[in-house]
Amino acid sequence: LLTNWIERPKTNKFEVIQTGTTRAGLFQVNNVASIATALEVNHNGVALAIHAQSNAPGFCNCGVIDGLTTVTGANAVYGRGAGANTWGVYGRSNNAAGVAGVGWLAGSVGVCGQGWLGSGGQFIIDNTFAGNTSNVLEVSNLQTGMAGNFVINNAASTADVIYATTNSTSTTPSSVHAVNGVSGFSIFGKKGMWGESNNG
Repeated sequence: LLTNWIERPKTNKFEVIQTGTTRAGLFQVNNVASIATALEVNHNGVALAIHAQSNAPGFCNCGVIDGLTTVTGANAVYGRGAGANTWGVYGRSNNAAGVAGVGWLAGSVGVCGQGWLGSGGQFIIDNTFAGNTSNVLEVSNLQTGMAGNFVINNAASTADVIYATTNSTSTTPSSVHAVNGVSGFSIFGKKGMWGESNNG
């Protein structure tokens, strides 16, 4: 993994060390008509172009790298993967969230995926580690809205709103298992749709 093979150079062409309490460096373009980049980093080798690390506190609206824009429709962080099987943004966590988003105000979205010629979102559990019994997708709502809302907004569409399938050879699982309330009602046998309710 990248973070395991970063090789620190023995000497630096340019180095700034700050032992006080102010910034170690500042790059600023002070011209509203400028279209130039304030700082550009290029690397034609196989190491990282930028490596950042700090002891910034956890559980706060901040990070080791902090990006801010107040322009409507702009992006604070932009990543682009132009090669085959490359990712624009990659996040990994040992025991929390690899990528997280928070919708702060009403109408905002924590994480948004949009597809132009591809899918808007994809969730996969692969075989990197054996014995993983986790769910591919988990949705929970602690307030009064729906847990999921699936809409096809195209009158000419002939597609199903939701398509569920399993290739399990077991005789017990359902393609869809829906429960309303707490139900102890059980039916054994392979089912395409299984619904339960303790109130009718």
